[in-house]
Amino acid sequence: MKKIKLVVSDLHLGVGRTLENGQMNSLEEFYYDEKFVEFLHFYTTGKYADYEVELVLNGDIFNFLQVDYRGHYLTVITEAVTLEKVKKIVKGHHLFFQAIRDFVKKEGNVVTYVVGNHDQGMLWPGVRAWLNETLGTTIRFKNIVYYFDGVHIEHGHMHEAANRLNPRKFFLKRNLPEPVLNLPFGSHFFVEYVLQIKQSYPHVDKIRPVDRMMRWAIFNEFWPTVKASLSLLFYFAKAIVTHDPRRNFPFKRILRVALERAIFPDLSEAARRVLLDERVHTV
Repeated sequence: MKKIKLVVSDLHLGVGRTLENGQMNSLEEFYYDEKFVEFLHFYTTGKYADYEVELVLNGDIFNFLQVDYRGHYLTVITEAVTLEKVKKIVKGHHLFFQAIRDFVKKEGNVVTYVVGNHDQGMLWPGVRAWLNETLGTTIRFKNIVYYFDGVHIEHGHMHEAANRLNPRKFFLKRNLPEPVLNLPFGSHFFVEYVLQIKQSYPHVDKIRPVDRMMRWAIFNEFWPTVKASLSLLFYFAKAIVTHDPRRNFPFKRILRVALERAIFPDLSEAARRVLLDERVHTV
């Protein structure tokens, strides 16, 4: 039996194009449900009809950070909060998830899920169980890396100071009434700072290069840019002095995040380091 693996990542599914009140959802980033249906159909029919196909969802499939919980965007995220969010996303992308249901009905087809930084909530056992039941399959979850036959697949956030998870402490439990996700600094920063800007400028985090965007903003959006810059300085200052059991950011880590963001790390270097492992030939 021939086999093929399909790897997709960073789809950033939100609650759908429209909100429950009928308004357009400016924070939705995935508009390709029909294309995804065609994609899976193509690789399960025709010349691929006799193939065993593995769909690898390589991180940031769900965009939990941009999905509200009862009107609020949270950084204190329990299993119950994540479960409610994932249900809203599945409801908002019916065609997408129906395509996966149809895909796994074909004998030999499987789904593997590598967790990213925007969908860190997929670490919760209860959320995994619900998604398995909803899709009618047993997804093979990988917390950080999926390795097979010399191929190394990961989302990439573990090579960024801002988004790196603590693999020894995915959840925070000490002095808390129930466990919460141990979010990296980047997730806190995104929810508590970037989202405020995205309400007015939904695509601001997608613009590259950033230095040219900033020059444009200074000349064309002067006062909003000044306000955002001052808010940024205040955010980092507050992060340094805040002591909260729900977050763990020592000064050295925050400094490393700031310096790394200033030079924009090249993940191709991280890929080359992975390839130094003689067992790996493809990243």
